[in-house]
Amino acid sequence: MKQTVFQAISILREAIVEVVENRRELLLALIPPAVGSTITLSMWPAVGQSHVGQWILAAATVVFYALFAVSCHRIILLGRNSLPNEYGMYWSHRETRFAGWLIVIFVIYAAISMPLGFAYLVLPREAYFLQIYWYVTVFVTTYFEGRISMVLPATAVDQRMDLPSSWKLTRGHGFAIAIALFIPTLAMDVIRIVVVRMIFADTYYLGNVVDSVLAFPLVAIAVGVLSITYRKVTYQE
Repeated sequence: MKQTVFQAISILREAIVEVVENRRELLLALIPPAVGSTITLSMWPAVGQSHVGQWILAAATVVFYALFAVSCHRIILLGRNSLPNEYGMYWSHRETRFAGWLIVIFVIYAAISMPLGFAYLVLPREAYFLQIYWYVTVFVTTYFEGRISMVLPATAVDQRMDLPSSWKLTRGHGFAIAIALFIPTLAMDVIRIVVVRMIFADTYYLGNVVDSVLAFPLVAIAVGVLSITYRKVTYQE
């Protein structure tokens, strides 16, 4: 277990170093999709129960995140001059495949989360207990997400990979990946609680915008975790 924790800290540290060292390139490439994602997020309450509006915003969210994540993966894995343009706004067959994998991973994530969510029906109603169980659920689903997510950095650098290959490559690294991904996820949740529920409790839209701005560096680190893991496991292979 100690070795797993050290491995997770090593992966997370390398991801942070990469984000800091490439901060200028990442900033230029990630601001446009980050702004688009923030605007999209702020529009969710406005669409209400409109299914068409929800589908449009969901599609926009996938597109902006794909642009964000592909740029991040390419800068970390291929270098600072690997983007078609420095502002991260481009679309090709690569980004289409990446977006497709995002949807597949989300469906698997949701399928794993739902049975775990049923436990809420029988758990004690104490808020702290439910919060702890929520984090346990997130960690378990993050484990499976991390095991299959090597398809994302692979696709970003124009390599072919499928889910079974990703699962095989990450054998022995699953819990380290989960811990390294869980830490920025936990940090984003803390930011959301402090910003949205406490500081901006009376101004929902502003709270969500501030939350998104503060969360994007952590999202870049989480993407970096996958990049670093991909580099490690493919090098070992």
